[in-house]
Amino acid sequence: MLHLQSNTQEGRKVFPAQTSLAGTEGLLVKIVNASGVANVQLPTLRTDLCPFLVHDGSFNSNPGAYAAAVWPLSPERNYRVQLSGTCNPGDTLVLADPTLNSGAQAGMIAALPAPGSGLVLGAVTLVSGKITAQAVTTPGTGYSQGQAVSWTDSTGYGASGFLNVTAGAVTSVTISDGGAGYTAPTPVVAAPGVSYRSIGIAEESGLSGQLILLRPSPSLLIV
Repeated sequence: MLHLQSNTQEGRKVFPAQTSLAGTEGLLVKIVNASGVANVQLPTLRTDLCPFLVHDGSFNSNPGAYAAAVWPLSPERNYRVQLSGTCNPGDTLVLADPTLNSGAQAGMIAALPAPGSGLVLGAVTLVSGKITAQAVTTPGTGYSQGQAVSWTDSTGYGASGFLNVTAGAVTSVTISDGGAGYTAPTPVVAAPGVSYRSIGIAEESGLSGQLILLRPSPSLLIV
């Protein structure tokens, strides 16, 4: 289960960079720890936890050494992050995969890909803030067994599950982890065979290459 961490950071932070991040302003980065030193770098996997946004990629505090100034993402404020593809208000945004998204580069965001068509998920059953069941109203077509399901919510976090599918139609949803703190969860189905980490929700429509307004997911508060 993904837990929130209390010692989150606010404001601009400067970290050593493994390579120059000049010209990457508006891209998401992750922090890694090497020999006790925190380093900032672009993601390598679409599932990487990337809770920092490049604010100034050319900052250099020591001659001959790369450094970058970054902002920790927080759901209390919106950020402008570079978009790959298109999005509409309310779309769940994830890290773009450069191998699948034309024109994408590491650290860009993209709208969660369509997983199939016609599926309507109904009522969510909650017990003490945990998701215990997810109803299927309309089974849809073109889905794959095991497609991941997550839930967005203003307070909840950590829930996960997957689709049970027969001949492309969804028959039920298995809850793998009920998470915690949910009050009004909305289900999100990932593309087949792919595990996506939600970055947040689009606050406006956007086209590829734009800096899109993003409301970060509370699950990114692990720093």
